[in-house]
Amino acid sequence: MKYTLLFTMLLSSCVFVNGQPTNTIDIKEQYTLGTEALNNYQYQEALDHFYECHRVKTQNKDYLQKLAFCYMKLGDYNEAKFSYNSLLKKDSTNVNAWSNLGSLYEKELNYSKASECYQELLAIDSTNSYYFRQNAFMSLRLKDPIRAIAYFSQAHELNEKDLVVINELSSLLLQIRQAPAAEAIINKGLKLAPDNLKLLYTSSDILHHKKDYENVVSTISHAMSLRDTSQYYQKMIGAAYLHLEKFDSCIYHLNEIVRKGEDSELTHYQLALAYKGNGDLAQSEIEYQAAIEKGISENVGVYFKNLALVFNEQNKLKEAIAAWKKAVEYSPDEHVYLYFLAKDCDNYYRDKKIARRYYRQYYDTKDKQYREYVRLRIQYLNGIIHQQG
Repeated sequence: MKYTLLFTMLLSSCVFVNGQPTNTIDIKEQYTLGTEALNNYQYQEALDHFYECHRVKTQNKDYLQKLAFCYMKLGDYNEAKFSYNSLLKKDSTNVNAWSNLGSLYEKELNYSKASECYQELLAIDSTNSYYFRQNAFMSLRLKDPIRAIAYFSQAHELNEKDLVVINELSSLLLQIRQAPAAEAIINKGLKLAPDNLKLLYTSSDILHHKKDYENVVSTISHAMSLRDTSQYYQKMIGAAYLHLEKFDSCIYHLNEIVRKGEDSELTHYQLALAYKGNGDLAQSEIEYQAAIEKGISENVGVYFKNLALVFNEQNKLKEAIAAWKKAVEYSPDEHVYLYFLAKDCDNYYRDKKIARRYYRQYYDTKDKQYREYVRLRIQYLNGIIHQQG
């Protein structure tokens, strides 16, 4: 009897402390509180509630999944990955776990592991366009654009309304110079969403590649009407107007780029061409000089050549000669520049030895364009120089 009473008292002490049960966890209440906290983005609070649920029922997959999700949202990637991997050991077809685990690896820049997770999703369901899309993005991260095109194409077949896929697939097809196919797909997207800026700009890239400048202008103008002023595409529309010889419009857009401080040597070169097209040679000269000052590319020689031609049109031979010398310096393989330098020297200097020196340099290049004329001109100058003593 004594031992029976003692056992009863010990049992009671396990169940009651200070008159309260020790195991007071109401899993249903904890789950409800956790869900409410999760819906309110209170991830730490939600984690505490779901942890209590999981502690009592460690085999419950739903509790573990919510626990993993909270860890992920709190940035505790190690615990999140551990929890998702634990969940996948219990349920290898859990698509939520594979998707979020792939996302975690992606955030860590571990694209190979992320790709493995997304491949598992395809193995589970090969009719899901989103899974193909995710695999396409991983192929891009892994520098495999051809595989990416294959995945995006499959995703597009399964869901022709996915604008993300339409834009990415069109861009990739343009990169491999499949402009007609790229245009056909992007046009499908624009029918679905005519005001989508990404689609409009990808369409502009395709049209620019095709040198369809009229439609480049109309497409970018539509994007700008939506109150978007992407500097890259403002440069593109400026260049398109230049090709169309609509010089005033070209000048307006390119000067906007200058005003915003985003101008490059190319911006000023195109402005120089536009001002020349409008007959404003003085401003054209200024823009060529600006292009030269910013010049870092192999086109600097071209800028000097064009500047020399502008000087020639204004009969500024001294300035033209200086520009031709720079053109020759920056583009030594453009032998014809020597001819124009010699010709301007011939017209400007009384001392014909200067012109003859440059004519001879040109003749020695074996360039055929003006070779015969130069041969005869050297002979003629030899006679004049001889007479001058």
